Amino acid sequence: MPKFQLHDTVVLRRDKTFVGSIEKTSQLESEPLEECLIIAHTHVPTDLVEEFVLSGTPPNGFVFVQFASQEQGSSLIAEEDLILIDRMFDLGDVVKEEGSQMTGTVVDVSSSYVLDPVWQPQITNSSFAAKPSDEQSSPLAHTCDLTCSSLDSRLHHPNPARLIPSVPFEELKRAQDFIEGDYILEQDWLGVVDAVELLVVVRLENNSIVAVAEPAELFIPIPDYDRPLVSLPEFDEIPRPHYVSAMQGWGNTIPPEDLECGQFVVTNRTNLKNGRWLHGVFDPQVKPEGRILMVRCRRMGIQWLMCNAFTPEKHWNAKKPETHYPYENLLSFPSPPEIRRDRRVVLYDPSRHAVITEDRTRAALEAHHNQNTTKNTSSVNLSSNFSVGQQVKFRDPARAAVKYQGHTFDRLRHGRFDRIHHTETCDYDLNEFKIVQSQQRAKVRWQDGSVTEHQSTALTKLNLFEADLMPADIVVSREGMKQKLHDAGDGFDTTQQPLVDFNEMTYFEKPHDLLPAKVGIIQNVDPGEKVAQVRWFANPRIRLTNFGNALGGESRFGPIADGTEDVSLYEVMIFSGLMRKVRDIVVIPPSKPSAKAVSVLSSITPDDLREVDASVTTLSQLEDRHPAALLEWMQHNALTTADDLPKSTIEAEQYKPHHSVDWIGEVCQTRLDGLITVRVNVGDQGRDVLLEHDQILSFVDDHPWLIDYSEDPMDIDGESGSEESDFGDGSDEVLSETVEYEGGQRIDNDPGDDNWESEDETEKQEARPRNHSVVMADADTQTLPGRVVTSTSSIAPANTVLSNPAPSGQRHMQSLASHLPELEPPSFLSLDRDPPSDQFRASENPQTSSAFLKRIAKEHRILSDALPKHEIYVRTYDSRLDLLRCLIIGPLDTPYEYATFLIDLHLGPDFPRAPPTAHFHSWTSGLGRINPNLYEEGKICLSLLGTWPGKSETEGWTEKATILQLLVSLQGLVFVKEPFYNEAGFEGYEQTKEYNNESLLYSEKAYVMGRNFVKHALLSPVAGLEDVLAWTYLPKSKHEGQLASLLDDESGMLKRVIERSRSLVQKSEDIRAPSKQLGGEDDDNDRLLSGEGKSDDETKVFLRPLSKGAFVMLNRTLKVLEDIWSAECSALAATLRHGPTSNINGA
Repeated sequence: MPKFQLHDTVVLRRDKTFVGSIEKTSQLESEPLEECLIIAHTHVPTDLVEEFVLSGTPPNGFVFVQFASQEQGSSLIAEEDLILIDRMFDLGDVVKEEGSQMTGTVVDVSSSYVLDPVWQPQITNSSFAAKPSDEQSSPLAHTCDLTCSSLDSRLHHPNPARLIPSVPFEELKRAQDFIEGDYILEQDWLGVVDAVELLVVVRLENNSIVAVAEPAELFIPIPDYDRPLVSLPEFDEIPRPHYVSAMQGWGNTIPPEDLECGQFVVTNRTNLKNGRWLHGVFDPQVKPEGRILMVRCRRMGIQWLMCNAFTPEKHWNAKKPETHYPYENLLSFPSPPEIRRDRRVVLYDPSRHAVITEDRTRAALEAHHNQNTTKNTSSVNLSSNFSVGQQVKFRDPARAAVKYQGHTFDRLRHGRFDRIHHTETCDYDLNEFKIVQSQQRAKVRWQDGSVTEHQSTALTKLNLFEADLMPADIVVSREGMKQKLHDAGDGFDTTQQPLVDFNEMTYFEKPHDLLPAKVGIIQNVDPGEKVAQVRWFANPRIRLTNFGNALGGESRFGPIADGTEDVSLYEVMIFSGLMRKVRDIVVIPPSKPSAKAVSVLSSITPDDLREVDASVTTLSQLEDRHPAALLEWMQHNALTTADDLPKSTIEAEQYKPHHSVDWIGEVCQTRLDGLITVRVNVGDQGRDVLLEHDQILSFVDDHPWLIDYSEDPMDIDGESGSEESDFGDGSDEVLSETVEYEGGQRIDNDPGDDNWESEDETEKQEARPRNHSVVMADADTQTLPGRVVTSTSSIAPANTVLSNPAPSGQRHMQSLASHLPELEPPSFLSLDRDPPSDQFRASENPQTSSAFLKRIAKEHRILSDALPKHEIYVRTYDSRLDLLRCLIIGPLDTPYEYATFLIDLHLGPDFPRAPPTAHFHSWTSGLGRINPNLYEEGKICLSLLGTWPGKSETEGWTEKATILQLLVSLQGLVFVKEPFYNEAGFEGYEQTKEYNNESLLYSEKAYVMGRNFVKHALLSPVAGLEDVLAWTYLPKSKHEGQLASLLDDESGMLKRVIERSRSLVQKSEDIRAPSKQLGGEDDDNDRLLSGEGKSDDETKVFLRPLSKGAFVMLNRTLKVLEDIWSAECSALAATLRHGPTSNINGA
């Protein structure tokens, strides 16, 4: 595992006063540096520094550290020059312990801190009886023994006696009042802060106090560290002016990243003169520099996200708040204690502990009328991430002053909180502290269900491109899952669009709804055997839409059943629309909605429906609920009954509105019994609310993705919408999303597909439908919103094709056999036919310029002469020379051996100046990526394609590059023996074997998927390449009397696929059988095998003995392949004896 990770707290070995956080590592690609003060606090070769400044990515063995004190700046530092002090985790992080094959999820954290007072009390005749701590001379420093302090011995402090040790997170709060990213509730609206304007009060050297006119004109002087200065920040995207330092006599200054109490700042006299003078008057003779006394939020920019659906008003037409000022009199207060908060503006505070736990499940509501409330004795820490250098306050200063009395050592007082009373400091509260050390412990729930607690530095955070399945994850079984073309408003109704078996290719081609038959919660996982224990919901009614990213408004999980079932991880799938993640912001119902709210929802009129605006909420994980459906939802969840309805219109009108703040919460615990604990941290006290999955009305997304039905779903590189946020510029428009209202009008105007036909008309009656609206997003993003986000899978059905499902797989095989040629097909060929309907970019206008045609002719000559024989086949079309269809056969002795990979290329108008655009046809059926560089939605990451930056500019596309070069590069760089290390950030680790277990598990998964790619190619032949598939895989004999050739290796690759896979299965069973210890070795289970189960040649091995989960899926696939082979051999034998029949040559 890497020695250091992002946001690790570290200290310099040579100078232990320099503590900071790692902000960039060599494992992650970064943007070029901007707005950074970079000082060479350690020696780094000049060429490495220059390379880093240009690329933004540290070289191997180096990290980029941001130091805790802003004036210390940041540095590129060798890993060997750093000491790890602490590692911070958030709830939900996936971690691993060194030496273990299991991964786990952080379910709770506890942190303690060492605090350094920003100000110290002093005895003086002045009206201001405090002095900044960094100005304090320390008579204690030369006598204080560091061993008496709780400061880590690996750190150094000039005066450890004043430090307050071992302060738990629960007793602290951040010093800032409002910051960007905060959630705000106001007048039944939820918003997120996207901009903050500050009021900053500064005390000058003559004790005068002023609120400066422009906080942006405050700067921090940079000390002379006698070290090279690498870079200074820029101002407003132009080279930094030096007028501030020139006028004030400072060598270098920078704009502060954060303005904080106690900070020493310099400015210009105009900024002081135009400020608001709170004590004293402007004196041009006084230096324009001083200490900050107070920082408050003057005005906020708020992006309003959604309105409370339980408001007594019409929430779909509610007016957004207009005020963005959190204080009523911040611009006119006479003294700090008289500053008044606007009580309408409520801050959601995730750092508070819950005081009580409230059971709001339907059973509790019905049985106890919401009286099932208990004192909370084991509240989970939702937020525990104060960082070193951050400034904090005590939540209860009076209690802290009593608790932290410190101790006496060598007649000196250590660790005491000397509280500064505001009456001694012109009424300003200066009791702020800077964190100088943190220490975190994390509680982890491992895949096997066990829970243990660890020092955070003993764990490593995993950022794998495909996450492992964990206990409490919600999964669906591939068995019985159906899909249907999305038709807005039809819900579970299948009369408009028929059901078919789940098929990934058609699923990504057009918007579909997924309707799983089995939905359950994982109880534990055996990662080595790829088996999970699942507890299923008794009778779920789930409809997934938006590529699995959302649930239909009518979906219901229902009660969870008793008992569990062991299932292969290759047979279950996970969708983001089902995930309930810790730290998700959610909308929850009140214990009992107001009568007025019920009245409004129960009296919807057609005029009301016409007022509904599709942009009143943004919910990317749950479809917006139409107002007309809210009442039914409340009744389903035992929130209201017919008796709750107002008896008359007068009664409803007499209701006095009030604005609730307890409808927003944060998921703090996902349980194995189907319940969720939600923290409500607004109002008078924090509390935990126990809910069922169905009782969570919606999930809030403050960064929505927009989906346009009008875009070509096969266009993975087109721009399907701006990703820019509407935040800022004072805009108070509500974030919107393309949604439909369940049970209401159609919003997206998607016409569907009138030509879709069921593969079996009887399925309409046989299947219990479940549906949801699917929308296509720009697949040029790294992960398609709502895609299957799992390392688990289902297998593509054997009896479906891309466009026109045929009644049976047998007809597909008959069709493929009819294309079996007498001679081997050429590697390259231009077809006298139109491109098939599933050809990528077939709808675009072809290129016909003479220069383009000349270049194409050159490319064709190269492909005709130099394509690797039996490995790569390319087809183009006489009518569309800009389109190519490429078939790559996976190389031997890799997880991809003998598998079929289909890639379409489009030569755009800028070719050859720009590279071709590529689309990978993924047949994983939800298993995830078969290779880290091959995305399920079709994107291919390769430097020659311009979709990956590469390690140097020479790796990219040039006009001299060729399509042959592209295909060979794809074959050699992607289809490799250890594909796990193709993922960005993991290159090079194949030598250290730090991710050896993850790599081997991924290779097994890729191998199993590769056999399914063969099955898919044979049962759903690729248009334009049918003859290649038939010649490559099916049995063949040149003339009558050569039936024996059916047994030869050259008779068809399918035979080799079956034989090698069966040999691997048998060898794996022999090794894993408890009674068979082959050779008496203890590590047989870790012995690497080849694709045919042999281990005698290290150059050919690439995977461990197959897991139990892989056995299940691979045996099922091999059974299908064996049936295909048997049927084709019988048919060919009959042909050789009796001559061709219509069964073979039909169609």
